[in-house]
Amino acid sequence: MLPPVLRFVQAGGIASKPKPPSVLMKRFLTLSFLAVLCILTLACALAYTLGPRLVFFGAYFDDTRGKTMADAMPEMQPVSFTTSDGTVLRGWLRHCGVGSPLVVVYGGNNVNVGAFAGISHLAAHSSVLLLNHRGYGVSEGRPTERAVVDDAREALQHFRRVLGEPERVILLGFSLGTGVATQVAATEPVDQLILACPFDSVIATGCQHIPLLPKLIPMDHFRSDLAAPQVRCPVTVFMATQDTIVPNERTLNLIRHFTATHVQLHPIPCGHNDILFQPKTLELLQPLLQGWR
Repeated sequence: MLPPVLRFVQAGGIASKPKPPSVLMKRFLTLSFLAVLCILTLACALAYTLGPRLVFFGAYFDDTRGKTMADAMPEMQPVSFTTSDGTVLRGWLRHCGVGSPLVVVYGGNNVNVGAFAGISHLAAHSSVLLLNHRGYGVSEGRPTERAVVDDAREALQHFRRVLGEPERVILLGFSLGTGVATQVAATEPVDQLILACPFDSVIATGCQHIPLLPKLIPMDHFRSDLAAPQVRCPVTVFMATQDTIVPNERTLNLIRHFTATHVQLHPIPCGHNDILFQPKTLELLQPLLQGWR
């Protein structure tokens, strides 16, 4: 049998006492809390950095399909417009003569507005303007709500003069473009506002997908519900009943805010991105785009 001193050495010196379970649990909870805090801090930093881009994420993709479609139509001629801050916007124009009705199309997110060039076939006697938002297609600049809406107002005023004061002006917005079209119609004299898959606000729409988060990060709001009461022209709304991007609730809530005009609602059984290509939509659009009273 070894002497006590040798047993002590063989055991490696003074043995540490095992940690009680409560201490281990506290340490685990502390480390877990720190890990979650780090993740949340990183997420907030990313949100505040990328938040302004979330509304216009489509401006950072190269969509050539729409350009190809517009360029393939001889009647749609390339056109450009320089805004008051020097930004050059580019798109297409089909001119049907001085004084003819003018249809202005505002595209959605991740969409080159040239994809809607076929609308010109429905508006045989109307001039048609397809102008990409700044940052979209080959338009210059970086988009923000204020800049995009100001661009749209300036462009409308410019082309009204260039086209010899059209008999009627019809604005057609799709998805994000409905937020632009509604704000323009609230301040400019137009004769018809057509909205496909509109929303009351970007924040309210985002919160239905990710509760609360859109309210915590900096991003453009596009409050169409606040602009709607100032719209005086007739409004036609096309709502995709199977829309997974703009919930029908957001569209119906927007309609309730058009308090100074009449709204005609057309539910279309399709998804968000297909609404302007549905036979029923095209049938209903044709008389509106012709500028018929």
